[in-house]
Amino acid sequence: WLLARADLGSGAKGRISTWRDGEYLWEQGLSDPFRMTAANRREVSGYFTELLAGLRPTVVHAHHYFQIGLEFLREIKRFDPSIRVCLTLHEYMAICPNKGLMLTLAGTPCPSGDYRAHTDCVADRTVDDLWLRKHRFERYFDHVDSFIAPSRFLKERYVEWGLAADRIRVVENCSPPMQEVAPRPMRNGEGRRVFGFFGQINPHKGLDHILEGLLTLGHERRRDIVLEVH
Repeated sequence: WLLARADLGSGAKGRISTWRDGEYLWEQGLSDPFRMTAANRREVSGYFTELLAGLRPTVVHAHHYFQIGLEFLREIKRFDPSIRVCLTLHEYMAICPNKGLMLTLAGTPCPSGDYRAHTDCVADRTVDDLWLRKHRFERYFDHVDSFIAPSRFLKERYVEWGLAADRIRVVENCSPPMQEVAPRPMRNGEGRRVFGFFGQINPHKGLDHILEGLLTLGHERRRDIVLEVH
């Protein structure tokens, strides 16, 4: 089964609807991104609990809480304490209040995973605010049985933040072993000039650096290059 957050144009109604067989959409959002509070908390114990009752999962693997809120982690255990909850930490959102980017508002890297080092990552917040935020995350993370980190660096930052090292397993994002495909034979005078970008289009993924690099080339050389954005 798959449950994905969706914006269907009517706001965070909290409704869960069937998309395809075994796939469901949750109209949820955030009322407070700093505290990661669900916009429709009532339906966390409504529609979401009804879905748990209908599916009766033994394991829930969550890939995010952004645009969903933290409350669903507690609700799973409240519904059935025997359900195993696994959470993949795809970024640093619990550590850094600036969208989990580990960047200050000025664009400089955050110095560490310590919550006190992130007063420059969000405007008009004190160290006390960051302490309360951290302990809110910790309270909901108590309902998680195990965490997955896609890199050792990310795991180290979360251990520095306060998670026990033995609760986090490193599983790198990689493709399964596959037979290597031979390069396509080139015709006489042909070069390999097609480049691909795979990822979200936002200021943090690096597409702008690729475009800036292309602009440093002369017009004639750029005409021979194809950039495909996926």
